[in-house]
Amino acid sequence: MNDRLRLRPRRRADWAGRDCLAALRLILSACRATVIPNQLALSFADQAYDEMDRLKHPADIEALKAMARQLIDFAQQMK
Repeated sequence: MNDRLRLRPRRRADWAGRDCLAALRLILSACRATVIPNQLALSFADQAYDEMDRLKHPADIEALKAMARQLIDFAQQMK
């Protein structure tokens, strides 16, 4: 096979998702949007929720709470 036509091997889904988040954050920053430092990237998001659509894992819950607190703090500083 021609080396120029060979595609890169697929990367794990969690890394691809993080790459997308990084690109989105860059685009939003370029548009002068306020982007908070914390973010929550869930690997295997289809398995991260219970039957009531709540996060299953305590670490994910704490990360989401921290992100929400940071968003509230940023919003209050913008008043």
